[in-house]
Amino acid sequence: MCNRLVGMRAGIAGVLAWSWSAKAVSALAEAACTETDCPAELNDQTSILQLKVAIDLSKPYNWLGTRPQNGLRTVSASSYERCDLAASDCSLKRLNGKPTLVFPGGDTLCISGEAYAFAVHPGATDELAFYFEGGGACWVAHGSFVAQCTPDMHGAIRDSGLGVGILNRSSTSNPFRSWTIVEPLYCSGDAFVGHAEAMNGDNEVKFRGFTNAMAAKHWAMRNFKHTLKNFAIMGFSAGSLGTQSWAADLLNSFSFKAGAVLMDSYAGVFPGSTQGQILQDWGACTIQMLKPRLRAECLDGSLTVQHMLKFAMQQHPEVAFGSIQSKADESQIWFYKGIAASWGLYEDAGITDEQFYRLTSKVYQEYRSTGPNYVSYNIDGRQHCFLTSTNLFYTTSLAGKHAPAPERSPMLWEWVRDLLDHKSVSSECHGERMPVSSLTLKGCAANLTSLPLELGSARIRTPKIGHSHGSAPHGYERRPLFKHRR
Repeated sequence: MCNRLVGMRAGIAGVLAWSWSAKAVSALAEAACTETDCPAELNDQTSILQLKVAIDLSKPYNWLGTRPQNGLRTVSASSYERCDLAASDCSLKRLNGKPTLVFPGGDTLCISGEAYAFAVHPGATDELAFYFEGGGACWVAHGSFVAQCTPDMHGAIRDSGLGVGILNRSSTSNPFRSWTIVEPLYCSGDAFVGHAEAMNGDNEVKFRGFTNAMAAKHWAMRNFKHTLKNFAIMGFSAGSLGTQSWAADLLNSFSFKAGAVLMDSYAGVFPGSTQGQILQDWGACTIQMLKPRLRAECLDGSLTVQHMLKFAMQQHPEVAFGSIQSKADESQIWFYKGIAASWGLYEDAGITDEQFYRLTSKVYQEYRSTGPNYVSYNIDGRQHCFLTSTNLFYTTSLAGKHAPAPERSPMLWEWVRDLLDHKSVSSECHGERMPVSSLTLKGCAANLTSLPLELGSARIRTPKIGHSHGSAPHGYERRPLFKHRR
């Protein structure tokens, strides 16, 4: 065995915020050997790949340290008012128009064990948005706890985005300027679908993301019982996963004239079958909003957030669904590699930027094939998150952040505005049209780009039958919103 094996094992095992299984530590330690001093069986491409994984992932992904790069403004608790549901109804009227942290109590909890709060940004009484915050993920792999999430309220408040992007009330370009925005803050590590316990060493931790989000939903239902003019469900990073999971439940819980679901910077691609296993470990199979078919998928390990979003799209063809995504989002790629490495999937952990771009494009094609009420905005570059990343929401185009819009294409904020208003909007991408199988970072998926948004009849719940081959999916009555622009 390599003469550096023991030292390498100790170094990897001691990495902060990563809890490696013994199998993973051993494999990565062996991968630190060179071709000249390792056993013959390690001198192959697999071992070289493992070495690369060890180098790439020997340091934890520091979500907090990348905040300046991601553009998230630091926010303090003093920027908010505070209201406790144990002492008040914390009604929208009682908040007096001030951004407020609402502490619901009960079973809500951060993964750190401290009390949880969601944020309310008061505005109009007929325009409501849910905005699921991001902040990494914590999961269990081979019995080891992997801590890569925002664990407490301090971090959740800090990254809440107050005053910037879609939460900038002073910008006349902000399509959410007058809306009330309910922001389930994120400190549970489970993409808002967890209700389970896990061991982190000798300490028990509790995943309570589902309960946390449900508390925010119940507050909103008490304060918005009437028909809304506009309703939106959004989220960034891990909050994008929460958006995909919660879309159907929230759309079914409110009455509205125009609805939209918007996912910022997490397509939800996972290596191998890890997504189903992680959802099980989070306790997602037990949450009450899962319909019987989805619950059965969860129990057999095949459930994905994509299945949950497609269910919402099929239930609500009158709602506009959209994704914002950088072609080579560095945070999504890092987490894909990290999940793969924690499960010992070293080939997956060697994924390239272009391979990742192809995987996310396949997800978006899958959504589009589900219904024409889905469009995407694909951005050149590696930026992670746009909706509350300083001024990126207003300065980003298809060509990247702080880049002028290519000819005849909208800026990001314009595209979002038109999606909310159900106006002329298409799937957007800048580059040569290519098949997904050979897609490069300079290209765009040929059978997705430029397809227009088309909405069906409002609030269709029961799929229609009798459509001939090539017609609209069941439950849709095609209603083009506009003629093709190009």
